[in-house]
Amino acid sequence: MKNEIKIKLKHYAFILLVVVVYFLAFFYSVFFTMETLIKGEELNAPDFVGKSFTESQKIAEEKNVHLKKIIGTYDRQSKPNVVINQVPSPGVRIKENSIIKVFVPSNVIEVIVPNVVGLHLNESERVLRESDLIKRYISYVDSGDIPVDVIVGQSFPFGSRMPRGSEMDLLVSRGPKEITYMMPDFIGKKGTDVVTTLEQLGLKVTPPTRVSYPGVEPGTVIKQYPLSGFPINTKARITIEVSR
Repeated sequence: MKNEIKIKLKHYAFILLVVVVYFLAFFYSVFFTMETLIKGEELNAPDFVGKSFTESQKIAEEKNVHLKKIIGTYDRQSKPNVVINQVPSPGVRIKENSIIKVFVPSNVIEVIVPNVVGLHLNESERVLRESDLIKRYISYVDSGDIPVDVIVGQSFPFGSRMPRGSEMDLLVSRGPKEITYMMPDFIGKKGTDVVTTLEQLGLKVTPPTRVSYPGVEPGTVIKQYPLSGFPINTKARITIEVSR
């Protein structure tokens, strides 16, 4: 009886030993396989800088690495869709199947909108050209505080980004609002009185032209320009003819 028990115990011990050895071999195999997969074969990171993204993709496939394309506006002089930088840098030791970030300028190059408010119209046009923007429509507004032809507003806010070559509208001061008068009828009036009245209103009057006009008292207005009823302001020049 005791011999049978000993035989059975040895048998169970042998089976247990076999099971333990099997599991140890299994776990070692799994561990070794995972370590091999994780470690992978190392290589130098390829150099993608200066190459088109399409060409870089072919190189990445040959080297068994993957690319992550980062699109942005980096430099106005950079060519679109050409790699300008990468991470990791060329030559750095990496593993197979690693991901390399490549930075590629957008096909649409953006520029930063300058601030032209407060500049003279001619100066603002130069600034826009240097920023690769185009002046489009100009609107004028009366302003008692801002000199003539100085920019009051712009259609794109300062510091915003716009595609290169975009057109920008400008709002320009035309100075204080002019007081407008209706041209009176001066025909038959005394020329000296007419000139005095117009000059007191701040209007510009050309020295009267004297012409012979029989039957009319000398110095009487016989012709005027603009004609009666026309709007006039301080920028207008008024001419009259008087009898000699």
